[in-house]
Amino acid sequence: MSLRDGEKLEIRFRAPSGRTADLTWGQQRMAQLMADLQPNNASLNLKFAHRIKPGLKADEVASAIRGMVEACESARTLFEPDAPSAQQRVTTEGVLHVAVITAVTATFTSALESAAELAGTPFGADDLPVRVGILTDRSGPAFVLLAINHLASDYLGAHWMTWHLRHVLQADFSDGEPSAIHPVDVSHWESSEAGRREGARALLRHERSLARMPQSMLPRLPVEPLHPRYRYVVMQTSAGAWCLSHLAKRHGVSETAVGHAALSLVLAHVSGLSRAHLQVCVSNRAGRDTAAVVGCLTQDVPTCVAIDDADFDALLRRSAGAIHHATLTGRFPHRGLMEVRERVEKRRGFPLDLSYWLNSRLFVPLPAEAPNAARIREEAARTSVRWLGGDQCSTSTLFCYLDRRDDILEVLMLVDTAYVAPAEAEQWLRAFESILVTAVLRPELSADALVAETGVVSFRATDDWVKIDHSWIHLPTTAARLHAALPGMTLRLAVETPGGEASLVAMVASPRSGRETSAPSATVVVEALRGCRVGMRPHRFVSRAGDVQD
Repeated sequence: MSLRDGEKLEIRFRAPSGRTADLTWGQQRMAQLMADLQPNNASLNLKFAHRIKPGLKADEVASAIRGMVEACESARTLFEPDAPSAQQRVTTEGVLHVAVITAVTATFTSALESAAELAGTPFGADDLPVRVGILTDRSGPAFVLLAINHLASDYLGAHWMTWHLRHVLQADFSDGEPSAIHPVDVSHWESSEAGRREGARALLRHERSLARMPQSMLPRLPVEPLHPRYRYVVMQTSAGAWCLSHLAKRHGVSETAVGHAALSLVLAHVSGLSRAHLQVCVSNRAGRDTAAVVGCLTQDVPTCVAIDDADFDALLRRSAGAIHHATLTGRFPHRGLMEVRERVEKRRGFPLDLSYWLNSRLFVPLPAEAPNAARIREEAARTSVRWLGGDQCSTSTLFCYLDRRDDILEVLMLVDTAYVAPAEAEQWLRAFESILVTAVLRPELSADALVAETGVVSFRATDDWVKIDHSWIHLPTTAARLHAALPGMTLRLAVETPGGEASLVAMVASPRSGRETSAPSATVVVEALRGCRVGMRPHRFVSRAGDVQD
């Protein structure tokens, strides 16, 4: 078999059986995210480039690709998320069209660019969820290119999908083999009595977290964003990698817990809050049966930790507990979490801004030798921060990825420029590293002292702001939203502090002064505040005679 540029290879596959099932809970979460980003959800497609072993022929590569599709139900599943049931259908036979791209010299950079082109358009309901390409040069096949529908797999699932290409790839797959369990099996378990019990227990835990967290981790008013609005900035630090591993070993926690604590500390300090919340991306692969499933199992788990002037070890323990419980309660019905969230929002009187994420791919810790202050400072001086591309669509205000490249810690951050200025994002990354380094060199410092060393400025409230229920509320914004939602009602906001706890009171114009007046429904008011991260429903509505306008 010879390959020509622009050619489409037809790889026919046949598998023994086809099955149907509802979407798994992880797929439900991904389908919702895709719907939120319509029509620009192609940014969610996964893309990979894998180097082919030298000397292989095209038919050997094509045979491996066929074997991958036939072995992985996820690679031949058709998705229809809006169907009332059986939203995924595993096909038994079909044709995979493989794009052939030719370059003078195939490089990893050009391979990634070609993979990005493959992933550049959304997958349709009739499309196989995997697009494959072969990048060739004068020496023959050089790279296998993959674009994967995120409904079909998450990053770890994609690793096990490409395991089936191990005979033609240079990658190392010595760490095991894929599970015989597929997403359809996972879906069937989730609908079982055992699955429903586990999901219900998880939702109880998440309801407690949602009830404790601040309304937003960045309580501020939006500004005119850049274009594209959402920007990526990455920090690469060897000092941070070493200190992260050392702190994890010294305190007996995971590296992810250390990263969670440092990021929580930065965000809480920036916003002048005593609690921090993050959505943790849990891969749901802790169990032996799910560790190597080729599929999309990742779900977002709400976490919340208290931030105070305790020693850093106390914060690490809280973050370690949050991460531990997140891994134990990562399997739950996505629609169930939405219902829990709405219930909590109605009770607390404001919509929650859950747009702050942490995704950690730190699996194998670095050797953590005794600290050497001079070497740490020397390595910290080499830390780099650079801006990458951007997207016009996202649901995140801040999304932080922790990853490792050899002995380098890579902290990739996606920020919404309507709320985060580029200079701020760079400063927060530097502060993240500073906390890790200073915690190693000066272990006696408290959490507050560690973040003070970074130089990051904390939120300073004016008279327009009041802290209620661990959240900053902007009174003019709240008043404007209420006026728009409650036409015909003239009101003014006031803050009362009975017993030292601030509460919000709406003074409503009425001929009869001083009496409680009927309050609009909590559902109406909370929905009117949807999209606002600094407004809340008044605790009481009281009638007042005369002019009560702001």
